[in-house]
Amino acid sequence: MLVGVVLGVSPGGAFLFLLAGGIAGWLYRCTEGSHRRTVAGLFLIAFLLRVGVSVGLDVASRVATGQWPGRYSAPKEWELGIREASRETLKMGDSDYFSQRGYALAQFGRGNREPVVVMRSQTEYGWSSHCYLVGAFYHLWGFRPISVKWMNALFGAGLVVLVFGLGQFLFRSPAIARWSATAVALWPSLILWSASNLKECLVT
Repeated sequence: MLVGVVLGVSPGGAFLFLLAGGIAGWLYRCTEGSHRRTVAGLFLIAFLLRVGVSVGLDVASRVATGQWPGRYSAPKEWELGIREASRETLKMGDSDYFSQRGYALAQFGRGNREPVVVMRSQTEYGWSSHCYLVGAFYHLWGFRPISVKWMNALFGAGLVVLVFGLGQFLFRSPAIARWSATAVALWPSLILWSASNLKECLVT
């Protein structure tokens, strides 16, 4: 039912939910028997927790600013035609910048050559491959500034799996691997980072 609601609001968001479920299923099948529930469960918990915090931050921004992020016109001259300041009130303006730049890249990929699109797409300031991931999401699914942040939730959940694997490899201890992965899944600052459009540890 939750996926159905998300699909109605954002097909891209529904895709990310289905992808997370598919990854969790794959982890359950491919992980060593005694650890499969831990790894798959922590991955899903980490993803859903980050999505929940992200949506909560968007709702808090709506309360603070009185408006949702969204698109109000096509890019024209020096105006992108979008509202995206959902993290500005939290002093996390880079999140909004990555979203705006990703949208400009998506528009550039569609052939739009308005000055604002060209400038935002080609400026060297703040360059990161993360911008291209955001741009690809917007190119495929349209401007969905709420659900685009769930990509970071997926990357943050992936970090949990990576830490579990490293704990097993380095210490040969299931307990250390489990507690390390749990700490990463639940650490507040990592959750906040993964609940916004900020460059994740797994993305350069």
